[in-house]
Amino acid sequence: ADEKPDLIVVTGDVIGDTSVEARVYPRVQEFLQYVKAPLGVYVVRGNWELWHPVGNEKAFYKSVGAELLVNESRQIRDDFWVAGFDDAF
Repeated sequence: ADEKPDLIVVTGDVIGDTSVEARVYPRVQEFLQYVKAPLGVYVVRGNWELWHPVGNEKAFYKSVGAELLVNESRQIRDDFWVAGFDDAF
């Protein structure tokens, strides 16, 4: 919050191999509800999110004010885009 970023992009692997969805995703939810940026908060999956997915992930991220990008992009400004690519698996 002190840094006041214009844009936040979470680039995956917010959970790890010892994670269990029921235990970890509430912490992810708490974190994402806390971070804010005027140009938005975007999330891209890492391999761990593929292996241990949260149910209805687009709705989960939307409920905390973030947008999940899976093989898609968003124009943030006239001169700037952000793109999220899925894991090769």
